[in-house]
Amino acid sequence: MLGRNYRFSVNNQCGVNVTVTIQCRKWKFDSSGALVYSSEAEEFNESAIASSSTSWTEDTAVDNSTDLYMGADLEVIVTPASSVTNSATTNVAIQLQHSTDGGTTWPDDSRGIRVATFNIPTGSSATTWVAKVE
Repeated sequence: MLGRNYRFSVNNQCGVNVTVTIQCRKWKFDSSGALVYSSEAEEFNESAIASSSTSWTEDTAVDNSTDLYMGADLEVIVTPASSVTNSATTNVAIQLQHSTDGGTTWPDDSRGIRVATFNIPTGSSATTWVAKVE
């Protein structure tokens, strides 16, 4: 679930810098119980995310207190800055973080809700995946 105040966080372990973009199409139920979708919008866009086994990169927090979206369909685009070589760990992980105090305090790195982990293929092409937050 998206929560009242949330943000996405990314961990890059593919050995080279990457750019990550997350497009969201959020959903909720209206007063009649019908499922309603938002327009697709960019929720995360960070370039030159360094490769690290412990470092996470967060994007801007979202205040969901008015829109009240519950979940989202995500399109995640990962673009390596240079060629990824085949190694034991070539993953990019996406997590969702919630703040319970209106966006002041956030979980420590790697302590959010894991949305997905993608294995980045060798080469330097942009790769697109889909994921869900429910």
